[in-house]
Amino acid sequence: MLLFNLPDELNKLALFDPRYYASSAITKSLGDLVINTLLMLWVTFFCQSNYRKKTNAAEPSVVINLIGLALIFVYTGFILWVFKTLVMDSVISFEIYNVLSTNLYSLLGFVCVAILLLIHFAFVKAVLSALSKSEIRNNVVILFSVACGLLFAAFGIGSPFNESISYTAIWITLIVILLYFQLRKDTSFSIRNLILYVSVYSILSTFLIENLYERKERNSREFFSSKLVSERDYIAEYMFSDVAKRISSDAFISNAFTNPIISRKDVIDRINVLYLGGYFNKYNFLLYGFDANGNPVKSADSLKFSFFRDLFARDKSGNTSLHYVNDSALNYSYLSVIPFHTDSEYVGSLVLRLVPKIYYGQNVYPELLLGSNLTVSNNLNNYAYAIYQNQKLIAQYGDYPYSYYWNKEYKFGDKDFVFIEEPDWEHSIQQFLNGKKVIVTVAREPVFEPLATFSYLFTFYFLVLGAVVFVLRIITSQNLKEFFYSSLAVSFRTRINFSMLVMILVSFIIIGFVT
Repeated sequence: MLLFNLPDELNKLALFDPRYYASSAITKSLGDLVINTLLMLWVTFFCQSNYRKKTNAAEPSVVINLIGLALIFVYTGFILWVFKTLVMDSVISFEIYNVLSTNLYSLLGFVCVAILLLIHFAFVKAVLSALSKSEIRNNVVILFSVACGLLFAAFGIGSPFNESISYTAIWITLIVILLYFQLRKDTSFSIRNLILYVSVYSILSTFLIENLYERKERNSREFFSSKLVSERDYIAEYMFSDVAKRISSDAFISNAFTNPIISRKDVIDRINVLYLGGYFNKYNFLLYGFDANGNPVKSADSLKFSFFRDLFARDKSGNTSLHYVNDSALNYSYLSVIPFHTDSEYVGSLVLRLVPKIYYGQNVYPELLLGSNLTVSNNLNNYAYAIYQNQKLIAQYGDYPYSYYWNKEYKFGDKDFVFIEEPDWEHSIQQFLNGKKVIVTVAREPVFEPLATFSYLFTFYFLVLGAVVFVLRIITSQNLKEFFYSSLAVSFRTRINFSMLVMILVSFIIIGFVT
């Protein structure tokens, strides 16, 4: 199916669209991840229900047990990889603390994660139960687990995801050791144990989602910084030649040189509406008119045509319709000289100066290409930023009070991009070869955000666990009538346990909404 994209009709669904999620040849889309996860779930419970079914099955050897213990760490790394791809290689929102940003694709992603964690628990329990019954000493299990954990953490050296890898290595090492000793005493699936197991996996998921989204958000700020001082717009240079031809043939604008009734505002509005829409909305433009002798058409214009002629001379690109100008005081801009003729007589020229708007969201993230049925997590509206040139502030946006002169406490060291944290704010600062420095600032996340994430994940994982157990019991039950009767006819103690569980789930849902 993966190699030949079978069935073909299935791959035409939006669920199998790689624009939303794609990470490897095995998980080419979210739909492929769902199919692979369900396949792994079926294989896991098939093996578990048929393993050692014969009474004469031999106990696994010491080597097999230790290999199984090592495979626990390998499979944990696979789960970490799935978390990383879902967050970093996807435009689907998995910020579960912001429920309104999630959708059906987010739900399917979390279902896949929940099933993979359920398989992880089943595998861990099977291996550790076999270890607890074997003759291997406790010290050997502890030392081997620590060695596997250190090897796991070693993969994070030099990796941009070092924090996630290190935390996961510590988490799985502690879980293996603690669960090993717990299973030696109690192997039941009581409500207390289930709450403990789900809480442990919810803690891991909460950290990974928070940490990976912080990494993704920092990458977005770095990308945003580079877009703020981007030096050339080759698309605009290519497209403007046609725009210049159409403006030069506009009779209304041509009459403005000889008809004093036509105001500058009329010309600006006409150019804005007819010629500089669409892609050129990312620019503000200034308009200057000069007659055939090079004198300003409007007396209010103080700049001479020779001034712009000197700016044209700086552009060595050879573009005749749009000239690139790099101003030391401002960001880059473009100049265009559009001549006008009546019959064969030259009447004058218009000079258009295109100045890029400092912030233009569609240029940073082309979200409109993704479709309306997908919500993209976008924090750009929460960004504040400032651009400095020659240690002086030349542009700013947002609520953060930037100083006019560059703050000398912001030091780069030997890097061009660094992060600086303050009690309520986090800055990403970047310096460029042209002497510009950019600060992008975002408010630090509230302390209750991880608590909300944990609350939602705990509730969701418990519901998925309950649904999977319920379906499996129906499949394995010989008589459905007796199954439903036995499910309802529970003891008073069991009813109390279930009532407490419902209270815990409801309280976590309330905590999630409140925080």
